[in-house]
Amino acid sequence: PELGVVEFHRIAATLPGPVFALGGLTPERIAALQPLAGAAVIGAVMHAPDAARATEALLEALSRAEPVRPRSA
Repeated sequence: PELGVVEFHRIAATLPGPVFALGGLTPERIAALQPLAGAAVIGAVMHAPDAARATEALLEALSRAEPVRPRSA
């Protein structure tokens, strides 16, 4: 099930390690879910009319992200 941005951030704040987003991603969602250690996408590229452009947009969204900082123990 989809967590949504608020629930994603709530859970991520409790985790000791890096957080990755999996599935249902768009460039806008990637921006809202920052900071991320990474993302896994399939449908956003495979179902896009222009897979190359979709990939570029996703990579641009990730590149604009703030760097992931280690969490304090």
